Amino acid sequence: VWSNEEIGKNYNAIKQELLSSGVVSSVTKSNSPITDIYSNNFLDWRGKPADQKVIFWTVATEFDYTKTMGIKMVEGRDFSEDFKSDTAAVLINRAAMEIMGLPETVGTKVTFFGERSATIVGVTDNVLMGSPHGEIKPTLILFQPDWVSAISIRLEKTKDIQGSIKKIETIFKKLDPSHPFSYSFVDEQFGRKFTTITMINRIANLFAFLAIVITGLGLLGLAAFTAEQRTKEIGIRKILGATVPSLVKMIAKEFTWLIIIAFFIASPISWWGFQKFLEQYTYRIDFPWWMIALSGGLTLLFGLTIVSLQALKAARANPVNSLRSE
Repeated sequence: VWSNEEIGKNYNAIKQELLSSGVVSSVTKSNSPITDIYSNNFLDWRGKPADQKVIFWTVATEFDYTKTMGIKMVEGRDFSEDFKSDTAAVLINRAAMEIMGLPETVGTKVTFFGERSATIVGVTDNVLMGSPHGEIKPTLILFQPDWVSAISIRLEKTKDIQGSIKKIETIFKKLDPSHPFSYSFVDEQFGRKFTTITMINRIANLFAFLAIVITGLGLLGLAAFTAEQRTKEIGIRKILGATVPSLVKMIAKEFTWLIIIAFFIASPISWWGFQKFLEQYTYRIDFPWWMIALSGGLTLLFGLTIVSLQALKAARANPVNSLRSE
């Protein structure tokens, strides 16, 4: 939910009513949504090399940020109402801890925004907030409730999502009647980062389907043509005692070798293409080799099914009809 002046004035009342509604487990506010970063700054600390210049993502928030966002604490603690000193406290993420390289991170005093100083009270796990193509940057999370643009709400587990949204909307309209209630889900916001990839995926699936259909039709025609060309040979072999399975195997064998050769040509190209595609993402899955082998096996099965049906049709034909003109 995007914040405004009215929500800002009534935030504490809104938060308490949301938590008392039975459909919300946690609420927090911040200067940016979990799927984006609106601020950056440089951070100084004792022992920092003079020539080191590192830009830190900066998130301003209040209590319950990690709880609402589902972020794991690696060291120390989150901001808490039990500590009045948290107005001068900050959190950093694991990436920031690794860059700082301090023997003890929690308790270190840092300086940011020129002269503002604070103490690190906790270290969070890394969270991908920016582009999915880049690395997770070192992040500074500071306690500053008056710097806010987004209200984040974690719903209780329920099958009636729309019912929960209705209750939340009622609370916001009650305490902020002058603005329309609008919201978005984090998974939808994060999904928009992959709009281009999703479009490419759909186009690729369409062309893959067309390629399979065209290939199947071409293979069907080639198998039918081959069986027609060898009709008399099949008839003679059948009269001489050849069985239907042996005749099917004879025709299918030629196509089997073509499919195997095509597989060994296409496999390294496909592997290279997949690896190049995945390299654009810093955090990515591993592409297992057996997927290539599985696709090759399915291709062989698909091809042999089409060829075998045509070969079976030719092998079952009456040899008298095929040899009548001889």
